[in-house]
Amino acid sequence: MTRPHFIYNTIRVLIDAPVLIGAFFLTKLIFPLLNQGATSHQTLVYLSSAVLAWYISAQFSRVYQDLRSNRFSEEIIQVGLTFFLFIFVHSS
Repeated sequence: MTRPHFIYNTIRVLIDAPVLIGAFFLTKLIFPLLNQGATSHQTLVYLSSAVLAWYISAQFSRVYQDLRSNRFSEEIIQVGLTFFLFIFVHSS
């Protein structure tokens, strides 16, 4: 793997964590009563487990593999599968 390709893959993988954390805080702002009574420690544990569950489900669905040969519809199906696996892993 060439260096630019390695950097591209690394950025693709690392960008998901801030997106998940941002989505959590955006949801917290929109629905303030949803997280009522949770301590900061519980929030940190939840965020950590959510990011870990996303990366685990992404490995099973192979969402980070090279998708140059896939069509757009196949990519959407892979992301949907990753989301379904994320919900399954995180709720278990």
